[in-house]
Amino acid sequence: MRRRKPLSKKAKTIITVASLATVVGALVAGYAVIINEVLLDFENMPYIKFSYEEGNSNEIRIDKVYENSDYPANFRIPKKLLNKPVTTIADEAFRNLSRLTSVEFPSTIKYIGDYAFDNCKQLKSVTFNNAKNLEHVGVDAFAGSEFINSQPSGPVYLGKILYTYNGELESNTAIVPNESVTVPGAEHYIYLDDYNQIGSGAFMNKHNLIYVEFTSKFHEITQNTFQNCDNLKTVKLAKNTITIAKYAFSGCSALEDINLDSTKSLTTIGEYAFDGIKLDGNLTLSDSITSIGEGAFANTTNLDSVTFPSKLTTISKYLFENSGISSVTFKNEDNATKSTIHTIGIGAFKNTNLTTFKLPFGVTTINESVFEECSSLETVYLYDNTTGTTFSYETTKTDDQGEIIPTTVIKKHGVENLNQRAFYNTTSLKDVVLLDKDGNATSSTNLLSFPSSTIVRVEREAFSGSGVTHVEIPDTLYYMGESVFEGCENLESVEFVNKATATMPRSFKEFKSNTFEGCTSLTSIVIPNYVNNISSSSFKGCSALASVTFEDGATLKTFSSSLFEDCTSLTSIVIPNSVTSLKDRSLANTGIKSIVINKNVVNFDAYIFDGCSSDLIIYVGEGTNITSTTKVSPNWNKNKAGNTFTTALYSEEAPTSEGTYWHYVDGVPTLWEAN
Repeated sequence: MRRRKPLSKKAKTIITVASLATVVGALVAGYAVIINEVLLDFENMPYIKFSYEEGNSNEIRIDKVYENSDYPANFRIPKKLLNKPVTTIADEAFRNLSRLTSVEFPSTIKYIGDYAFDNCKQLKSVTFNNAKNLEHVGVDAFAGSEFINSQPSGPVYLGKILYTYNGELESNTAIVPNESVTVPGAEHYIYLDDYNQIGSGAFMNKHNLIYVEFTSKFHEITQNTFQNCDNLKTVKLAKNTITIAKYAFSGCSALEDINLDSTKSLTTIGEYAFDGIKLDGNLTLSDSITSIGEGAFANTTNLDSVTFPSKLTTISKYLFENSGISSVTFKNEDNATKSTIHTIGIGAFKNTNLTTFKLPFGVTTINESVFEECSSLETVYLYDNTTGTTFSYETTKTDDQGEIIPTTVIKKHGVENLNQRAFYNTTSLKDVVLLDKDGNATSSTNLLSFPSSTIVRVEREAFSGSGVTHVEIPDTLYYMGESVFEGCENLESVEFVNKATATMPRSFKEFKSNTFEGCTSLTSIVIPNYVNNISSSSFKGCSALASVTFEDGATLKTFSSSLFEDCTSLTSIVIPNSVTSLKDRSLANTGIKSIVINKNVVNFDAYIFDGCSSDLIIYVGEGTNITSTTKVSPNWNKNKAGNTFTTALYSEEAPTSEGTYWHYVDGVPTLWEAN
């Protein structure tokens, strides 16, 4: 057997070094894997905030990279953290990172949120280690970055997502599923089979786009995608479209053809999604729709009517503001037990062409400005509740632990609140008709009736500028705000009706400021004795008001500032004994030529009768104190020119002292002749 030679020291050294190099190489390679798979947890933790939800996938979401931390400019997003896959970049996670120059995404990334890399001005390089899993890129995810700005004109891709389109489209461009689809008038095409998603705002302001047809893989039309494409005329949604996000087609002023009625899987239409489009005729919304966002169909001036889906529960605010609709149809509203609508949002039908409107059975509040500026609206039907009938609807609530749980709301039907400006400037409005639970009218036409068994509050300017001619106010009304009927130039009569019951006791006590100001057709009013306060200018400018009567047992304490100012037809008025104060200009510019002030009046403000006829005689009642320097203005019986109206003190016997005095002759105030 041949014997091996012992190695020299030099040989031993070479082999040792070589072996060590091999070992080190293996360790480095292995360590790189460890860093990539595991140790990045610890490397990134000082400047990364991340989270995950317990579950089958345990997927990691990067929530934030801290702007003021020592993050790397060339950022390699880890494939795993805590040995869990990193799949999501949260909204705004990398926003405003001024030193960031490049980002490398692992193959695990599925979702990049809204504004995720917004305003990363130095970001030039965005790469993916296989983007096959990428499903979603959010709104303006890379806005303001050098990466987007440096891309050439045309489509900008992130994997199979068309993130945006730089520059203008070629003339008469159509977006279609594939090459087999042709469109009359189209000269150039973009084929959707090449993509899995169109990014938010991808085709915003593209004036040369004329046609869009989606394929079945596009379940969502992302927000702002086609906003202000003002030559886009036709859109064909895929039958399995689920969501149309906010502003998706806003400002598409030529859009006149879109198949919203036949898209049977559509559930959600976002805020202002179709604001300002040309759609005309009748809009029938698919019964699959359960949510329509704020202003979704605002400014659709050519639209004539709308049929709401049967599952919709809320009509969002400003939904049809400034649209042309003249009628609406609510499915199931002929059967109160199947009614689904329970909320109509602020300004939902503001400035539309509605002529009649039947409030859904389950709506208890008419919100702010719902019908404001509806100049063609003539008749509104509201439910009253004299039977205690209830309705219910499903919603959600958040419990003490922050969990969202389903819940059932049960309420009595019938309108309870009319919010501010609800019917402001409805100049043709004549009838507000009450209905019972079966939809039968319980009040007459040509009359504004309030639901006496349910109504609680009528907020300020609710009917200001409306065309109502006759109004009934129940004593069950709890609150009526300022200027409720201000400027109702056709209002001829106001009647206070007794409707109080044990369950709905008398509540009404006060007119707020300017309640009937400018009601130039109002000729008379009887003020009930339970009204104890009428605020300033409540009847100001009621130029036809000739008769004001206070019921026996009046409780009114004050003629407030400008209360009857400019009531030029008012030639006489009896101040009830309950009144103790006459405020400034409370009877200014009226037609009154004589007035008796009872002895209970102790406060006299300035210029109470300013603008009245110079023939006015003020009969000061027996025992009235008009010399107090603290409660009586020296100008109380003067006009602003400084002239004093004839003021007579009461004297039952012929006066012996100088001055002007009066007494009653057959119940008529009469001046004593001077001696």
